[in-house]
Amino acid sequence: MILAGTAPEGGEGLAPFSSEVQSILARVKDNKSFGEAVLKLFFASTDTSQAAGRAFLERLGARNEDREPPSGDQIARA
Repeated sequence: MILAGTAPEGGEGLAPFSSEVQSILARVKDNKSFGEAVLKLFFASTDTSQAAGRAFLERLGARNEDREPPSGDQIARA
């Protein structure tokens, strides 16, 4: 399990995201780029890992009813 962004802002001893991670996250503007970022950040570049990542993204988007509304920049900044 990977927990990302779960620590308090400015927490003592926490290192900032690397410039590569910051660059990837800055390009997330829609669902397609979100999926690309997830694959790059959380799955290895092997065919097997990327296939597992795509399967994860399919499961993530499978629920069509009773979904939470999409969160935007205001929520991310909070």
